[in-house]
Amino acid sequence: MKEAKESFSNDLKKRKEDIYGYSHRLKLVLTGPNGIRYSKNICEANKQTLFRYHSFLKARKLSLPRQEKLMKALKRLAELVHDKQFQSVARGDMERIVGNLKPKLKGSRKSELADSTLRDFQIIVRQFYAWLFRSPKRQYPEVVAWMEPKEPKPKLQATDLLMLKEPYVQTEEESKFGRSRGYCVIRLVRTGETYTWGLNGTTWDRLLDAFGEDSVLWVGKKVRLKLETQIVRGEDKTILYGVPYKEPQVQFVG
Repeated sequence: MKEAKESFSNDLKKRKEDIYGYSHRLKLVLTGPNGIRYSKNICEANKQTLFRYHSFLKARKLSLPRQEKLMKALKRLAELVHDKQFQSVARGDMERIVGNLKPKLKGSRKSELADSTLRDFQIIVRQFYAWLFRSPKRQYPEVVAWMEPKEPKPKLQATDLLMLKEPYVQTEEESKFGRSRGYCVIRLVRTGETYTWGLNGTTWDRLLDAFGEDSVLWVGKKVRLKLETQIVRGEDKTILYGVPYKEPQVQFVG
């Protein structure tokens, strides 16, 4: 068991150093066989504009995951406007593009983009057009000024939990995720419900630092669940993290 936990911790460290091949993924978006450079659905003028924008992103020292996400979204936009140059796209054109991407009502045909992805798409397009038209900060040209991306409501709420049993590790061969993963049986303090909780790498490291390597001592410890936004493989995701609960210090007056 101890060896499995050590292997799990080492695996997490390696995965943190790995960038999930973002350099290659970005290259595919830009110059791959189906990338921007060779796409038959993007006019030459827009290709040049997109490569200039990518140079701007690199100059701002944006991370590879962020570059990949932005350029992937703008490639989609360029293919949707097709032969029309970005500067010539009117508000009505953009409204139709976004309208066609909006999630459909329940029971109808599935949309192309999820709520969170549609929101991100609009934010990326607004930023791009602000750069394209050299707009003042926080001001957008008319073609995108109407967009009002709304923050999606989180499906999960932060709460406190108690760890009921010693955590265990599923090996890479056992796990459906294709990598080792830690689990623990927990009870929600507010409702009393019990669950088996899959610990992500950040949470495991936090609990390890706070409660020690002897996971037997984790039993009975309180953990606070918090929702945090993080870029996961180029996508902004709301992730549920565990934060070790620190009891308030009691000050004795002599």
